[in-house]
Amino acid sequence: FDTYTYISTQSSARHHTHQTLLQKAAFAPSVSALFCWVRPVTPQMRILMFSAFVATVLLARGAHGAALASMNAVTSSGTQLTTTITVDEYTLTLTAPSAITFKTRGYFPAGVTPVDSVDIMAVGPLLRFAAGDTVNLTLVNQLAPSPGTTTTLNALHSPGTTNIHTHGLHVDSDDPQDNVYVSVAPGASHTYSYSIGAAHMGGTHWYHAHFHGNTALHVGNGLVGMLVVKDAADEVPADLAALSEIALMLQKFEPSATQTIAADFVDGGDGWTQSGNTGLVNGDSYWMVNGQYNPTATVEAGQWTRVRMAYSSLDSPVSIAIGTNSLGCEWKLLAKDGIYVKNAPRTLTIVHMAPGNRADVVVKCTTAGTFTVTATTTAGPGGPGGPGGP
Repeated sequence: FDTYTYISTQSSARHHTHQTLLQKAAFAPSVSALFCWVRPVTPQMRILMFSAFVATVLLARGAHGAALASMNAVTSSGTQLTTTITVDEYTLTLTAPSAITFKTRGYFPAGVTPVDSVDIMAVGPLLRFAAGDTVNLTLVNQLAPSPGTTTTLNALHSPGTTNIHTHGLHVDSDDPQDNVYVSVAPGASHTYSYSIGAAHMGGTHWYHAHFHGNTALHVGNGLVGMLVVKDAADEVPADLAALSEIALMLQKFEPSATQTIAADFVDGGDGWTQSGNTGLVNGDSYWMVNGQYNPTATVEAGQWTRVRMAYSSLDSPVSIAIGTNSLGCEWKLLAKDGIYVKNAPRTLTIVHMAPGNRADVVVKCTTAGTFTVTATTTAGPGGPGGPGGP
C-alpha cells in the first residue's frame, strides 16, 4: 500500500469527500457463506478459509472450527462510555495444533472474573463510541508484585506494573487522557478520561499495555483490545453504514519468544511467565483471532460484509491474500489505520500489516463454497508504532 492516500482526520470538513471517495459502492444482499482461520502450513504461513458447509461439517473440524467468539463490547450511551478493565494473570491451555499450557496475562472486562482458560485467550473488550463522546476507562491492576525494585532505563523491568495506550485516537497525551507515563502498580487502579473531538473521523483503532520496561512482555502476553470510532451519519454512504460488521483482533502469539523476554528481566526474571509451562517449542507461534485458534465466522454470500482488523505481534509484519478461487470471492480496501483511503472501496489482492496496523475491508463471495486465504508472516523489525522493545 505504498501508494494509498490518507484523508485528514482532524478537518472540520471531515465529511465533505466521503460520498465520492467511497464510490457509492453497490453493497447488495443475498445467500450464505463463512470463513475461518486455519492451521499454519509452515512457520511463516497461515491460512484463512471461506466456506458454506453446514454446521455438522464444521463441528467435525473440532477445535479448528469453533465458532468465532465476538469480543465483549461496550458501547457509549448518550455521549458517555464508562467501563472497567481488569489486568490479571491466568493459565491458558491450547489443545491445537499441539497441546500447550502457558502462564500469561489478560484484559478482563467489567463483570468477567479472571479464570484459567482453554482454547481462548483473554482479549480486551471492544470499545465503541462516537465523535464528541467522553470515554471513561478504569484500569484495575491485579498482577502479582514485581520481583524487585530495579527500574533501569531501557532495561526489562517491573513485570507487575502496567498502563494503557490508545493507538490511533487523536486525544491529549496528558492526564487524564493518553499519558503513556502513567504507572499503575500491582493492586492499584487508574481512571482514564478521553475526550473524543467533535470532528474525530470514524475508524478502527486498538489499545494495548504500554508501560516502558515491559511493553513487549505484556503485549506478547495478549494485553490488547480494539477501539471503534463510529462513522457519523453524513460521513459514509448509507449502504456502507448499513453493512454487517465483523471485528477481528489478530495476534501472532509466540509463547517461546515471550519466555525469552521474561528471562531477560532484571531482578531474576519474570517468574510468573516462566513457571508451570508445558509443551512449548522454541520458535512456536499461533495465529489467534479474537483470542481463538482457527475459529469460523458466518457471513452472507452475495452480500458485502465489513471486516475490521487490528494486528498485534512482537515484530512480524503480515501479508494476507485471498488468492484465486472459483466462488467469485473478492475483497476491497476501505481504510488503513482508521483513515478511509482515496477511491475506496479499492480493488485489493493483498493486505499488508505491520504490528499496530489496522485495515478495514469489505468481503463478498457470489457463490457459496470454500476457499483459502494465505497470511504470510516474516520476521522483521516491527512496524510504525508497533509494540516491540522494552
